[in-house]
Amino acid sequence: MTDQERKEFLKAMEEFRLKLKGDKKLSNAFLIDVGIFTKDGKLAEPYQHLPSCFPEVKRESAVI
Repeated sequence: MTDQERKEFLKAMEEFRLKLKGDKKLSNAFLIDVGIFTKDGKLAEPYQHLPSCFPEVKRESAVI
């Protein structure tokens, strides 16, 4: 990957992040699509240990 390709990729990722940040429904759909949330809004099994790793962070339930 060239430096220019890397910059374009990072710019596209930042634009996508901002798009997701402003839309909870779209954010939840993305997390379901990539397998982090199940369709009913719970953490998928491989990620269920994460809340215990960060007890100071309270996770909102995903309402879809």
